[in-house]
Amino acid sequence: MMRRLVNYLIRLFPADFRHSYGTDMLATFDDRWQERPGFRVAARMLIDLAHSAWLERRNTSKGDRSMRSLWQDARFALRTLRKSPGFAAIVVLTLALGIGVNTAMFSIANAVLWSSLPYAQPDRLVAVAEVGPGDADAVWGATYPTFRDWQAQAGSIDGMAATTGANRVLREGEPVRVRGSAVSPEFFPLLAVQPALGRAITVEDDKAGAPAVIVLSHEMWTNRFGADPMILGRTVRFDGAMPTVVGVMPPTFRYPPQTEFWLPMAQALPTAITARRDMWGFSTIARLKPGRTEQGLTSEVSGITAAILQTHPEARRGLRIRVRLLRGDLGSDLQPALLVLLGGVCLVLLLLLGHKKNKLM
Repeated sequence: MMRRLVNYLIRLFPADFRHSYGTDMLATFDDRWQERPGFRVAARMLIDLAHSAWLERRNTSKGDRSMRSLWQDARFALRTLRKSPGFAAIVVLTLALGIGVNTAMFSIANAVLWSSLPYAQPDRLVAVAEVGPGDADAVWGATYPTFRDWQAQAGSIDGMAATTGANRVLREGEPVRVRGSAVSPEFFPLLAVQPALGRAITVEDDKAGAPAVIVLSHEMWTNRFGADPMILGRTVRFDGAMPTVVGVMPPTFRYPPQTEFWLPMAQALPTAITARRDMWGFSTIARLKPGRTEQGLTSEVSGITAAILQTHPEARRGLRIRVRLLRGDLGSDLQPALLVLLGGVCLVLLLLLGHKKNKLM
């Protein structure tokens, strides 16, 4: 009898609604009635049906019908999940995992590919390098003397600096290898980032015989030295050297990527390397003058390099000049992989949503 009464109430809904959801509503009633038969449950369901039918009749506009349909779907899904708490837990955990992975991947992609660099006027910062003649991603970098020639002769830039790797073994407690960079004295002024503590490397530090100094990243200062507020003036124990800490950079400064400390170029590398025209491996960055372009600087540096090769044949390797915005250069190696991973994770989440929707229907 109760089933006949429910079926009658379902007929109060508009025809299109009844044809779409009537069978499911009747099946839901059957399940609930088998689980908990009784007057209270029956009365509550009958009242809900009558009220829903009245609302559906009242909301005659297309938009209202769409929202009402969405609400009915949501209520039906909740009732189904309430009947199967184990399945509900799996659905929630699966969706939480999928959303969490998507959020993490987007955060990584945003930081690497789209967010602005934390430097002054980052749209004017470019990376300048010699690359293979047939492959712009086969980066040779620059030799140190060639960098100095570019710096002195290029009229399209307001400044240029060079960096190269200078990894060391830190012996503050358990020996550990840390990643560092040797930089020319123009490096910190070019990026226009002030240290959080102390000072940056200067021209005086980059002279032969100058006292050995080091600038720490915020992460190295925190993780290796416990954020010691008295760090300035303290010596750092490396294999074969004990530079004095003169500065600590802010947390947002980590260029080149993953760098833990910076040393003056003259103290980190011997003259036998920095004087050679056939020793590539230096990364060069520059700040364009207002109104100047990457293409213009490419042509200018190419001309300077061609003149250098006339007097230094040992540097001839058939290379060409590539100039890129620093933002694009930093993410160029990771961009294809990150975009593929981001797309794949989004696709998996969509498939999960579709699968769980079908399970609920």
